[in-house]
Amino acid sequence: MSEINIKKVCWNGEVLSFQVIKGNLNDLHFYLVQDECIKVKINVTIDENDVHIPVQELMTHEAGDWKIMAKNHNKDQEFKLEFHGPSVPKKMIFLKPIHYASQEKAIVPYTTKKRGLCIKVSTPILLEEALFLSYKKSITITSIIDKKDFVLLVLSQESLDFMNEAHHYEIVYSENMVSLKKDAIIYSKKEKGFMLNKQVKQSGAYFFHIQFINNHVIEKYEPYINFSSFDQELNSERDIYKYSITDRFVLQIREQSTRDHLEIIKGNLSLTDFYMDNRDQTITLKCQDTEMLEHSLLYLKHRGTSKRINLDFKVVYNQNHPLIKVGTHQFDEEEIQNTRWDLYAERKTDKYIELLRVGLYNAGSIDQTDKYIGYHQITQNQSVIPYITKANEVSFQFATKNHYYKNKHPLNISVKKLSMKQSHLIIKLDVRNEKNFDLKISGLDLVLRSDHEKKFRIESQDVKAKGDLLRSTFSIDLLNYPFEQFYWDLHVIVEVDGKEISLRLANDNLLINKKLKHFMFKHSVQDKFGYVIYPYVTMNGGVSLTYRLRGDHEDRPDKWKEYLAFFTYHVWFKFFNRKKIWLVHEKYSETAQDNSFYFFKYAYENHNDKQVYYVIKKGTADESNVKAYMDRVVYFMSFKHLLLLIASKLIVSSEAKGHGYAWRVSQGVIKEYLNEKKYIFLQHGVLGLKKVDSTFNYNTANTAELFVVSSDYEKEIVKHYFGYKEKHMMVTGLPRWDVLRDRSHESNEKEIFFMPTWRNWLEEVTEDEFIKSDYYKSYNELLNSRKLYDLLKMNNVKLNFYVHPKFMPYVKSFVTEHKNINILAFGDAKVNDLLMRASLLITDYSSVAWEMYYQKKPVVFFQFDRDKYNYYQGAYMDLEKDLFGDACYDVSNLVSVLSHYMKSGFKEKAEFATMRSDYFKHIDNHNSERIFQEILIKEKEIYQRRSLFERIKKNDLIKTAWRRYKKIPTVNKVGKYIISKAK
Repeated sequence: MSEINIKKVCWNGEVLSFQVIKGNLNDLHFYLVQDECIKVKINVTIDENDVHIPVQELMTHEAGDWKIMAKNHNKDQEFKLEFHGPSVPKKMIFLKPIHYASQEKAIVPYTTKKRGLCIKVSTPILLEEALFLSYKKSITITSIIDKKDFVLLVLSQESLDFMNEAHHYEIVYSENMVSLKKDAIIYSKKEKGFMLNKQVKQSGAYFFHIQFINNHVIEKYEPYINFSSFDQELNSERDIYKYSITDRFVLQIREQSTRDHLEIIKGNLSLTDFYMDNRDQTITLKCQDTEMLEHSLLYLKHRGTSKRINLDFKVVYNQNHPLIKVGTHQFDEEEIQNTRWDLYAERKTDKYIELLRVGLYNAGSIDQTDKYIGYHQITQNQSVIPYITKANEVSFQFATKNHYYKNKHPLNISVKKLSMKQSHLIIKLDVRNEKNFDLKISGLDLVLRSDHEKKFRIESQDVKAKGDLLRSTFSIDLLNYPFEQFYWDLHVIVEVDGKEISLRLANDNLLINKKLKHFMFKHSVQDKFGYVIYPYVTMNGGVSLTYRLRGDHEDRPDKWKEYLAFFTYHVWFKFFNRKKIWLVHEKYSETAQDNSFYFFKYAYENHNDKQVYYVIKKGTADESNVKAYMDRVVYFMSFKHLLLLIASKLIVSSEAKGHGYAWRVSQGVIKEYLNEKKYIFLQHGVLGLKKVDSTFNYNTANTAELFVVSSDYEKEIVKHYFGYKEKHMMVTGLPRWDVLRDRSHESNEKEIFFMPTWRNWLEEVTEDEFIKSDYYKSYNELLNSRKLYDLLKMNNVKLNFYVHPKFMPYVKSFVTEHKNINILAFGDAKVNDLLMRASLLITDYSSVAWEMYYQKKPVVFFQFDRDKYNYYQGAYMDLEKDLFGDACYDVSNLVSVLSHYMKSGFKEKAEFATMRSDYFKHIDNHNSERIFQEILIKEKEIYQRRSLFERIKKNDLIKTAWRRYKKIPTVNKVGKYIISKAK
């Protein structure tokens, strides 16, 4: 059976219309078919490619599901009607409204899972249940009265008022009461309640509720007991109470539940049209239920957050058809830059909130060029771009107008050749113009990733046209441009139908990708300032240039060392595979003072039979910390380190995997091995004060097989924001807490530890820019505060200000003449020692706050830039309500709080002490032990999976497929087989 593709399916309750994409309608006759055998011919009206079926042709048939089919009488060929497009929400398969043919029969068109077009004929109640959202509430029973012919359920005065005011309600029987007579239960205004007929002969459980439809929602009112006014005895069975009338007549009633807030009912609202009017700069929404839109609040919700923008709109009439007009002048806020927002309609009643996602759910498959309906330029760099998503939902993108043209005119660009001749980078690329736009290649732009205003244009040397293909060659002299560090992205500039578009140059050529990874020296040059320049392919496949100082471990001898380790492992892989090696490292492999070191120390001292190795750079300050464990210490990027990195089974770290390798400078074979390693994330600190999920999200390069957390509170953060499942988390506490000891009483001179964290908006700025920042000014003011100095001196207190590692280039900018204040650079002292010696901690959003709180010492938060921090970085905690210490916003307030703690002997406030059990599950010295045992369990699971996969590779499934078809079965088939065997 063949198929006919249709689109723009429309139903208004009287006429069903659709458009046939291809085919000669004059030769077709249409039928309703049930069970592949009952066929009823229907008369249709044809207008060019549009087919119109009046409801009279649909309403005369028996109950059930009827397919709409076509037949070509000349060729005696049958066709299915296929409605191509994305899958829609379950409630949206039905095309509202319902046509009520009679009290017993109603009709509605719908689409099947395979997007066929059908008609459903059923009772009004069953169709309403299928189409509409539902809201449940109770009507209150105050007593039960047994009379001669009926049982009376007496209602409360509030429920009586509701029943007396309600119009068009129905008493609906459910479950096995379909055949029950209509008069079995009736509402009596005179008797003030429901009368249950005792003469009904049927046996079984009978359920009923009151129901009526309010726009998109079925409101259901079920009878419940209010015990405050109910004085009869009931037998309880769970939440159901039984009241016996006779041996065969027992009432079962639930206790009334209370609702303190409006219930949110989520659904969808389908538009029939959505377009942009450039004359009055408005976006037009049209749907059959325009009245619903008129009485709703329209708003945009920021994708991924709870931020929203309420939209002003007006209703206009075009040939008596109401249209909703949304003005684009409303989009001028700074926070919308380079973001995406989704369109919702919200209708609020006194009982519930109806929340509807707006979309063109019945529009079928929409071509890419039609998904983008226009744009309105707000500023030079920002435009509002309404568009239709893959799921046919309406969304808005705020970006440059170039994004609109790029999506409106899709082009296929591919790199055909990439090579180096001395300092010249030669790129040959193809632009395929499948839509036959008026196309011209204008050039190639090198754009600085951190500042898009800085760019260089390279002209094409040669452009050749062949059919729908344009081939162009570019030669870039890498020593001829004043580059800035670090990353320059390549954009192809094309002119389409007179509009200039910038398209990111992407590479899908595997050979070029491998060439750039393994022959970086051949494709790089060094300028007179010692900076190296080379092309590379990003994780998303984009072609870019790196411009940076040549780092350590990227000379030719280092590269040969990598390949020697690679070949050595493959010669002796059977030997290495028997060793279950764990590699442990910290930040840049330069330190031995964080969670990784204390975990390694525990494993070495308590489980020396395990092959656990610690990675550290030779000559670093913390090298002395690992002298006692040298038989299990490997030097960073040594031959032994590279060999163990390939052979290791687990990476254990308090930082990302890349910190255990020269990840920034190398594109070689070992990087690929590193990316595949199973990873245990010990964390650098407790989550809450700083959002970092973009770095450690699940299903990214840094996905952890096990993620260490300290409480159920933190586990919920990791689950909700990072996407981890329960099996990939362990609530243990941090290893470095095992050695925390309160040493604040060992000296007569008290210490305050002051450690602020970094700011992502200040990374890699110049020193002049850093000195002008609020960050520097606020801390410099504090360090040089006369009031602070006098307070410290009077109380014999020393303040240690520790500069964050990411601000090390600017450490010399922090100066003070106060003798009671020490400025410490990263590495001058161990953070753990400073925390143990301190009586109080001052920080802003740093995770060291948890360390101090764990020791039951006071924490003061100096958050002078909270609003800016929330905007650019954000926290998982509510910084207004959930902090476990005093919050200060200026120097004067901070000095005042410090004065209070000095007078109280640095005693923690009771209000903060009571919160501790919410944030820590364990407060003991067994965190490393718990982590080690959890890793052993996980390691066993990993090996079981790996062993199973090894057996699968040798299985008959693959052997048979190879014998029959000379090819390996698909990954999907192998995966299904593995899952079946694992079960």
